[in-house]
Amino acid sequence: MADPQLAEAVQTFKALQQELQANAQTRQQLISQINETEMVKEELERLDEDSTVYKQIGPAMIKQDLVEAQTNVSKRLEFIQGEMRRVCDKHVALEAKAKEQQALVMKLQAKQQQQQGTAQPAA
Repeated sequence: MADPQLAEAVQTFKALQQELQANAQTRQQLISQINETEMVKEELERLDEDSTVYKQIGPAMIKQDLVEAQTNVSKRLEFIQGEMRRVCDKHVALEAKAKEQQALVMKLQAKQQQQQGTAQPAA
């Protein structure tokens, strides 16, 4: 007989694993965005103060002040890094929940096996 408590615990564990996987993908995307934004920041820092900088807005290229562009890129980098911290914190919490859930599943499986082992000799 299948234990409904065990089935529910396994389902919860699978859901946590899927959430962890989605979180890892989000983290990977944020890492890419951070690397890209840092490269842009470095490129802007290499420019002379009188350099012309353009910002793409839709299909149009709009002239932008260098200092404004540097400020925007720095703010974007800070925002992405904040998101990264949030995602990493969530990942740690999810890992802890998944570990607890895995322990519960193992406990319930052992209990079920023990019950099946004691039921067979009586039959």
